[in-house]
Amino acid sequence: MCALRKTVELNEPSRPPLPPELRQHLINASNELYLFEQRSAQARRAVSPALSRAHAAIRAELRRLEREG
Repeated sequence: MCALRKTVELNEPSRPPLPPELRQHLINASNELYLFEQRSAQARRAVSPALSRAHAAIRAELRRLEREG
């Protein structure tokens, strides 16, 4: 019995572009968190791990947007 090869095309759903306001909001949030971390370091106060993780997540999302855009 001969196996027939069938070509299958996978269509990934296209992601709609993000509005520029959202990108700017992420940049502003990252900047604010950076300044807060700097002020906390100057005052010798610890920054909560949750806040550091949030800042890392925002930076990762901005990098992802740069790669896609």
